Amino acid sequence: MIRPTSDRGRVGRRARGSALVAAWTMIALAPLARGENGTYTVRGGDTLQAVAHLHQVPVDRLRDLNQLDANAALTVGQTLRVPAQAPVATYQVQPGDSLARVAQRVGTSPAQLAAANALTPDSVLQIGQKLNLPNGAGPGAVPVKTGPAAVPTPLAKAAPRAGEPARPAVVKPAVAKPTHVLVGAERINLRAAASMEAGVVRQIDPGTKLKIVGKTGSWWRVQVPGSAEAAFVAGWVVEPLLPGESGAKAEKPAAAAKALWVAEDCVNVRGGPSTDHERVAQVTRGDRLEVLESAGEWARVRCGQAVGWVLRSLTSVSQVARRASERGAQLVQAALGYVGVPYRRGGASREGVDCSGLVYAVCREAGIELPRSSGGMYGIGTNIERGNLRAGDLVFFKNTYRSGISHVGIYAGDNQFVHAVRPGRGVALTSLDDAYYAARWVGAYRVVD
Repeated sequence: MIRPTSDRGRVGRRARGSALVAAWTMIALAPLARGENGTYTVRGGDTLQAVAHLHQVPVDRLRDLNQLDANAALTVGQTLRVPAQAPVATYQVQPGDSLARVAQRVGTSPAQLAAANALTPDSVLQIGQKLNLPNGAGPGAVPVKTGPAAVPTPLAKAAPRAGEPARPAVVKPAVAKPTHVLVGAERINLRAAASMEAGVVRQIDPGTKLKIVGKTGSWWRVQVPGSAEAAFVAGWVVEPLLPGESGAKAEKPAAAAKALWVAEDCVNVRGGPSTDHERVAQVTRGDRLEVLESAGEWARVRCGQAVGWVLRSLTSVSQVARRASERGAQLVQAALGYVGVPYRRGGASREGVDCSGLVYAVCREAGIELPRSSGGMYGIGTNIERGNLRAGDLVFFKNTYRSGISHVGIYAGDNQFVHAVRPGRGVALTSLDDAYYAARWVGAYRVVD
């Protein structure tokens, strides 16, 4: 255990402990043994995990900064690079929250809050999701909603002055806990563990109510329908239901759906609700369409920058798996052949690869010439929105081991991508919903037809 060497460290911890409220977390970077230029000098008994915890940085990030492998041992006096960043405040999303509501609470604008979390201004927040707050934003004395009613939460309890009678204890209202979760308009997966990489136990149809039997982090543990077994579902794909709520929303007709998915290989988007109107765009199987309005058999939709009308009979209210192009499937197959190859900075062969080296080697085998760096690859091909990814697309991330575009992989389908992770880990499959990569998503480009 690393102990503080100054009163300032002890007082800082006590102050932070007394200021915690239900939905707020302040992450403070400890100053101990830390140089002015973002370095840390290793002391006796230090481990990589302990140093990472001290500086509130993921262990993987600390390894990347110092080019350490997974089994690296620290030595006393060793100098480590650590992120030189200011304390960051985060907010945990509560029921009923929106970007605008959270921004009002913390004293910032929805645009600034969205930018701090790589979101769009119209992004829908998920209960339990943690948001980074822009510099200068903070809880103040704002009420934080922790249940059906908004309950003001004081930052600290003041002790009564000498001679004053003790104040009666404040009895907080009991907060009802959800008993079920409701599956929305998309089919979802129940998984064997609380991870996007865990195996799928069963797929559940839209509108199904699932009984809650526990919770792990942001995952609900639910009873598998028709079985005594339990499985896990991600909290951001279902809606929790309080006791007495019937889940009547699930009975809405398909016409009320806010999104449709293209169910055919190629569908025309037209200027009006008739085949007599000119085509304004084309969409392909698996593309997500935002529904703006309906008119009989037609729906007015937005897909990317295009707005127009599509026949409902060519779409589905449930997510449709897209068919990968033949060349895209070949890229994925080649990339999967590298799984387990060790990470080697500057490498581009089966002896070892880094992230851009993997993509460079796989594409070169397919006859596609690309620049050697992730930054150089970014922008080549057709820009693809995340909701329209297809197997073989290149996915990019920023601010991993350095600022700017710094990581690239190959989308493999089923929300996963193949990439060379870091020293000591090598090439592996990772979910795009992994918290580390989701926060650093930049975009995607298609380099094959």
